[in-house]
Amino acid sequence: MKRTNTQFSESINNIKIGVWKLSGIDEEQTVWRADLIIQTIRNNTCLGYFDWYSGVNEFFRGREYFEGTYLEARRRIDLRGTRLENVQVYQRRGLILGVYQASLSNDGLTLYDGYWGDQKEVVVPGTWRAEWVKHQYDSGL
Repeated sequence: MKRTNTQFSESINNIKIGVWKLSGIDEEQTVWRADLIIQTIRNNTCLGYFDWYSGVNEFFRGREYFEGTYLEARRRIDLRGTRLENVQVYQRRGLILGVYQASLSNDGLTLYDGYWGDQKEVVVPGTWRAEWVKHQYDSGL
């Protein structure tokens, strides 16, 4: 019998662990893409990271770790960047920590009506959506 390493609580079982393909655009018309990886979900808290890439020749790149919550009653996920890694800077611009919100579709496969920004008004605000692609933590047992 095959088992998967799913780490979720019943209260947020509609959010899938694994790889989500994110696409978005900011107010300066920069198109952003990311692999949104949700690694764990426990007690209404999720942890993971974004692998961002954007711009001509994908010159904005880097990993942004996040923590977040899912409000089941509103079907809303809220994420907050906590740390950056391997950030590529171009013309003195690069990734900075952001805050992210989106709604979860009824089938649990799409995050839509997403918004990003930050509390210090340093991030160029944008909109986004993401599609669930695969469960990356299949233990194969």
